[in-house]
Amino acid sequence: MNERTTTAPVTLTMRRIFRASRTRVFDAWIDADLLRRWLAPGAMSVAQAAADPRVGGKYQITMLDTDGERVVVGGTYREIDRPSRLSMTWEWVSDEPQRHNETLVTIEFIERGDETEMLLTHTRFADTTMRDRHEHGWTGCFVKLVALLESEETTA
Repeated sequence: MNERTTTAPVTLTMRRIFRASRTRVFDAWIDADLLRRWLAPGAMSVAQAAADPRVGGKYQITMLDTDGERVVVGGTYREIDRPSRLSMTWEWVSDEPQRHNETLVTIEFIERGDETEMLLTHTRFADTTMRDRHEHGWTGCFVKLVALLESEETTA
C-alpha cells in the first residue's frame, strides 16, 4: 500500500506497509549502522551516520551524491516511544538559505499482523516546493528501506 496525502500546504503525510515487525522498522530509524544502509534517496549513498537515540540526543546523516557532493542533514530526537512512535527535528546543513528551515518528522509504527504500517508526517515546510522535494526524497529512501528489511528478514 502506497498512499500520499497532504493535510496542509506545508505538511507531508506518507504511509507505507513493510513486511517486518514494527520493532525492526522502528530500529531502522535509530540505529546508525542501519541508517547507513537506507537513508539516502536514489543513487545517493550514506557516507556517515551518527545517532544518539534518546530524547534530546542528536543524529546526523551525510549523504553522498554520485558526483561526490556531500549533503548533510541532522536534528534532535524529540520523542522516542519504541516501537510505536518517533519524532525528530530535520534540518539541512547547507549554504543555501532556503534549506535552513527546521522541520519536524513524526513516524508512527502500527502493527498489522506480521507487517508494519508506517505513517510519516513531515511538517513545518517553508513552501510546497520543499515539501514536494522531500516527498521525492522519502520515496527513494523507502525503496531502500524495503530492500533492507527484506534482506534482514532472510538473515534474521
